[in-house]
Amino acid sequence: MTAEVVDLKKSLKEFFGFDSFEGFGNVNQTDIHPRFQDNTFSVDEKKILRNIKKCSKNQKYKIIKGFFNDTLKKNPEEYNIRKARVIMVDCDLK
Repeated sequence: MTAEVVDLKKSLKEFFGFDSFEGFGNVNQTDIHPRFQDNTFSVDEKKILRNIKKCSKNQKYKIIKGFFNDTLKKNPEEYNIRKARVIMVDCDLK
């Protein structure tokens, strides 16, 4: 059996990214810590989107802006997601 080599430039797959770009948002009272401020991990959205566009090499992608409690409530089909090969969730506090 041989391994199949996939050329991402020719791939019909689409990548989806979810981010608030605003850091934690409102830190809950139970999570208060000197290192956890509302804007911890906030980033320059325009800079990040430029980097993604530059590095994507024409790969299809969508970036969904928002916090988990808003974006993950929706059904994946609302984002035109029908199948997934890999799902990675990075949660900062919970």
